[in-house]
Amino acid sequence: MTTQSGEFSLEAKYTQERGRIYLSGIQALVRLPLDQHRADRRRGLNTATFISGYRGSPLGGLDQALWRAKKFLDQHHVVFQPGVNEDLAATALWGSQQVNLFRGAKYDGVFGLWYGKGPGVDRCGDVFRHANACGTSKYGGVLACAGDDHAAKSSTLPHQTDHIFKAVMMPVLYPAAVQEYLELLDAIRARNLDASLSIKPTQCGLMLGEEVYWRSTETILDRVRSMGGFLWMDMEGSRFTDATLAVYRRALAEYPEVGVAVQANLRRTEADVASLLEIGGIVRLVKGAYREPPPVGTANRHETDANYRKILDLLFERGDRFAVGSHDSAMIEYAIEKNRTRPRRFEIQMLLGVRDPLKTDLSRRGHRVVEFIPYGPNWLPYFTRRLRERPRNILTMVRSFVSG
Repeated sequence: MTTQSGEFSLEAKYTQERGRIYLSGIQALVRLPLDQHRADRRRGLNTATFISGYRGSPLGGLDQALWRAKKFLDQHHVVFQPGVNEDLAATALWGSQQVNLFRGAKYDGVFGLWYGKGPGVDRCGDVFRHANACGTSKYGGVLACAGDDHAAKSSTLPHQTDHIFKAVMMPVLYPAAVQEYLELLDAIRARNLDASLSIKPTQCGLMLGEEVYWRSTETILDRVRSMGGFLWMDMEGSRFTDATLAVYRRALAEYPEVGVAVQANLRRTEADVASLLEIGGIVRLVKGAYREPPPVGTANRHETDANYRKILDLLFERGDRFAVGSHDSAMIEYAIEKNRTRPRRFEIQMLLGVRDPLKTDLSRRGHRVVEFIPYGPNWLPYFTRRLRERPRNILTMVRSFVSG
């Protein structure tokens, strides 16, 4: 590897602050607290880092890499102390977030990094739950890195940790999600496909805050814009609605070819759609796969259907371009009937493999039909959630399978 001056240096992976560097995934974790300290220092903060955990593949080499980088760690106030076991390490990191509860603290805050294998996450459940409930210090924060072993290559049983983190209410990061979206866009361009991308807010960092989600969206949007494509933004539970719409408005201000999903099972949606149409927003109207009880959500299926029709009326009255996301023949035919008197640019979106004969019929009638395709290793949790949150989806899928 070379430094900015062109001289070869193996240390550049930890010291170089601009340009390109080459490093492994483990080395990236070692560099993380160094960059955090640099960023804090630029903000005028005096912070430190505490790292603890328990070795285990595929993070088995992290402690060795940390020991080898000790001189760099010392320069950035990083203390590395392996734990006797995973839960003692997690408890120590919990304590690192309490240093400012007492007078005379040496640092403004402490960034914490926990690491361990999947079984270590199992045994840390109680610590994680309580530590997360207590929260972090103002200038602190803790990142927990878990090494999963899905194929049980070095474990007696296969394991996966993301659902355990979610169970203790810890936000889960998907660091590969944005890169996978970018690679998918490259594949769409290379094959000249008539396709667009739909991104999931929580997989782009929304649980860490609106600004994190915006930075991820901005990266993806730049690639979409470079290829002249279209970007859809999904909508998740109602607690994410405000932040999702705020980021959508920022994206729309930079690039007009971007749309957002809205859910008819939320009573606020009609007002949201009216507001979005005023700024040229493009929406995908769906019924909503999340269980949202009143007063936030609709009381029953009939109210949801009535709200769906009311929002369709609004879209055909004041909109120009939108998507009807539904497998409900009644809603689709309602939209088609409205289009006869108020022609609009709209498309019908359905899930892959659901109601295929209806898709064929609609296409033959001259309507644009788009298939929504979940892909990748996490497609099963996506379908499971949809079925769990809305059991009526099971009937829709069964009917689809029976009808071919």
